Amino acid sequence: MRKPSSPSVHFTRSRISSLRKVNLESAPFEFIKKRITLLIVGYTIQSPIIPLGQKLFRGIKYSVKPINLRELSYPPAQIAVTFQRANRSGQPMFYGSTAREAPFFELGARRGKHLVISRWRANDLLLVNNAGYSKS
Repeated sequence: MRKPSSPSVHFTRSRISSLRKVNLESAPFEFIKKRITLLIVGYTIQSPIIPLGQKLFRGIKYSVKPINLRELSYPPAQIAVTFQRANRSGQPMFYGSTAREAPFFELGARRGKHLVISRWRANDLLLVNNAGYSKS
């Protein structure tokens, strides 16, 4: 199988220019996805692999203290009706971090707010999308 060629600089700039004109709040997700896919064809990205047994941390905000373990995992499909950190509408996914501090930053921890930070372990190798912040 032949590796796809990368888009030209002219094409890339043109596509980015057209994306800047799109109202991302109202544009359908699949429309945005197709436009971005055209930009990344031919590029290579590195994806970390989380090993079996790796600790993962997940945080949730709450107004009523959770009493069941399932409340700490991903939300049920009927509740995941909007785009969230990792969810599409009606398609919930587990979202966690290998950094214990990440949930505090991502949830905007402030005095008087209620958070639960849970610790999980990977029960298989996980190919992940690194969507965090780094110096680079």
